[in-house]
Amino acid sequence: MKTSPRKNPEILSIDEIKKIISVAPKPYDMAIRCIFNMGAGLRVSEMLRLSWVHIRWTEWLKDKDNYGIAIIKQSKGEKDRVVNIPSKLMQDLFDYAKSKKIINEFNVPEGGVIFSFGITNFRPNLRTEDLDKWKYEYLKHAYNKFRYNIIQKYCEPAINKKIKIHSLRHSRATYLYEVEKVPIERIQMLLGHSDIQTTMIYTKINPISTFDLIENKEI
Repeated sequence: MKTSPRKNPEILSIDEIKKIISVAPKPYDMAIRCIFNMGAGLRVSEMLRLSWVHIRWTEWLKDKDNYGIAIIKQSKGEKDRVVNIPSKLMQDLFDYAKSKKIINEFNVPEGGVIFSFGITNFRPNLRTEDLDKWKYEYLKHAYNKFRYNIIQKYCEPAINKKIKIHSLRHSRATYLYEVEKVPIERIQMLLGHSDIQTTMIYTKINPISTFDLIENKEI
């Protein structure tokens, strides 16, 4: 039986991405920046799970002109991976942490998820009874809030078109390949399509050398 060919992903232009970031309410404008600018693009679920402790602040604080590094946890297939963060986005995340007064005595942000959708008060009884189910239900709740209360409410009217939730990630990967000329196998590694250790063994790729290929700036 023949299978239908996969459709090409919808891509947003750089101008469209800038526009939707400009209209999104704070701090969710920064959430969109994280999806588009971290590595080869984050999944929305990865952005929602992104925690302050997943970012390696100590190294970046020694050289703020350099990119930062984050460990993306619990990504698709339960595979962790390493991604780079442009220095400007690192600085803005750090400033956001300072505004929330969550900088510890070592000058490092600490705490839970960076972008909360009412996580503190979300179904506390379920959280006590079944933590795994609570995590699943919260992620679904946060995904819908981001999709409908941010993307659909603010971003779609700004560019007068429907935005598929994965378009930012697809757009980032396409930009890296077509504009910055990052080799496709390195983009695949950053996207997390295979285990990071396996990728390095078979392709002899070091993630740090991949980060150096990507301009240390945001779109």
